[in-house]
Order: sequence, then C-alpha cells, then structure tokens
Amino acid sequence: MNKFIAIVLLICTIAFADEDGVVPEVDRKRQIDPALILGGFGYSSLDRIAIEGFILNGFQPFKNIGLYLEYSPRLDLRLDADETSYGSLSVFAIAGTANLILQANESYKEKKEEKSVVYYIVFGSLWLSSGTSYYAFLGNNMIGLAAFENHLFEWWVKDGGRDMREVGFMESVGLQANLLFMFVGGGVQFEVTNRRRNLGVFFHIKLFPIFFERFPHE
Repeated sequence: MNKFIAIVLLICTIAFADEDGVVPEVDRKRQIDPALILGGFGYSSLDRIAIEGFILNGFQPFKNIGLYLEYSPRLDLRLDADETSYGSLSVFAIAGTANLILQANESYKEKKEEKSVVYYIVFGSLWLSSGTSYYAFLGNNMIGLAAFENHLFEWWVKDGGRDMREVGFMESVGLQANLLFMFVGGGVQFEVTNRRRNLGVFFHIKLFPIFFERFPHE
C-alpha cells in the first residue's frame, strides 16, 4: 500500500510540474476544476451503507462562485434487511442509453447547439437522481472546506428482486473537508419512503480524484 501511494504521488508530481520541473504552489482561490473521483464509501446510523464509483465532480453552473455540483452513481445497502437501492444506477443506465442513441444519430451530430443542450439535460437528470451541491466557503474542490447537500432517489429491492414496492427519497446535509486526494464529510441524513421515515447521522469518504486540469500557476 505504501508503494502504491508513493507511485501515485510521484506521478502527480511529474504531471503537475511546470516546464522547469518545479511543482507550482496550489492556489487557494475558488477555482473549481472538473474531476473524476474513483471511489467512495458512506455509513449511516440508519443501518445503511453507500458504495460509490466514478463520481463526476466539479461542474460549476456559475462563474466566480464557489458553488459546484457532483453526480455519484451509488449502490445503497441496508444492514438490517436484505435490501438494495438501485435508484441512481437505474437512472444512470437510462441516461447513458439515451446519450448513446443521440451520438449515433448523424443528423444530431451536425447540430452542435442542440448537442450542448442535451448534455446539460442528461447531466441534470443524473444529478437529480443522485447528486450533491457544494458551496466551498474555504478554498476550492481540491483543498478547502465546503457545505453540501446530497439527495438520492431510492428504489429498494429485496428477496432477489421479488419485492420491488418500496420507493422514496433521501436527503443529507453536512460539511466536507477537501484534502486533495481524500474527501471526508458527514452530517445529518433523513429518508422518506412509502414504508418508513428515518432520521440519523452519516459519515462518508471519497478517494483518488483525477483532476482534468493542472493546479493553477502563480
């Protein structure tokens, strides 16, 4: 594990270095950079855990404001029952299929303006199904502290898919520390379904982000 971390740090040092081989100093301004976070894990006092992967982070709807969005495909499990929530994954599959069909349409490829609108619609649909809104009041989405709200459409399945009658919604509010290679957060969580209403606290950790831009230079 130590060797793996050392290799990752070496690769990042080379990637983020400027032409003179000097690693630039991290700018603390509210510059939001797009990122792909490889994995995440969450635990809730509501006897549930969340497993996330390939999280899209850093979509900034307004310039010069520390507000940014995140979409996280996730699988939620209940520890007190044999139940699994496929809500966000089902919407991800639908949006992905729709996007592939549009990409294959030759007449659609020629309409660049409509293409950008569709991208916003697809990402917006994904964010509504399983998304997070952040406000970085210290630093940015690389290093800093952010308040956030996270919401998730829930579709609980049990008994191997024979019982699919429970649907609902989950909302979480809390704080997250952005630590460059690790994001740690927690707060209050509640869920409302057609079978239950619960309130509790939660903790999450997200690891190994890949930022699409280099650190800003001085």
